[in-house]
Amino acid sequence: MPLLFTEGFIRRGIPLDTLLIPATSNPAKIYGLWPRKGNLSIGADADIIIIDPKTEKIVTPEALNSAQDFTPWEGWRLRGWPRYVIVRGHIVMDDGTITSKPEGKFIRRPV
Repeated sequence: MPLLFTEGFIRRGIPLDTLLIPATSNPAKIYGLWPRKGNLSIGADADIIIIDPKTEKIVTPEALNSAQDFTPWEGWRLRGWPRYVIVRGHIVMDDGTITSKPEGKFIRRPV
């Protein structure tokens, strides 16, 4: 999200709704997971990320909270880091700190 926010919205002036559709509902539709994923409506998983548009960090693998020990964007200064993340109604990141174990759930997609 910080990459989309910084490079798309801040540097290029792309409207946020234009940036978010390819990152949310389009992948869900491509993989046959719409409307359960990529959608905020009754019955959907409603996974939500709330960013702080002023928070600026330098990208490191640790900052991404990933199992990977590298990132092609290492060293980039980006804004718009996640502050809150809600997964199926449960807060899993609170004020920028992960507060829960991973709550991912395998969803079989249509072939």
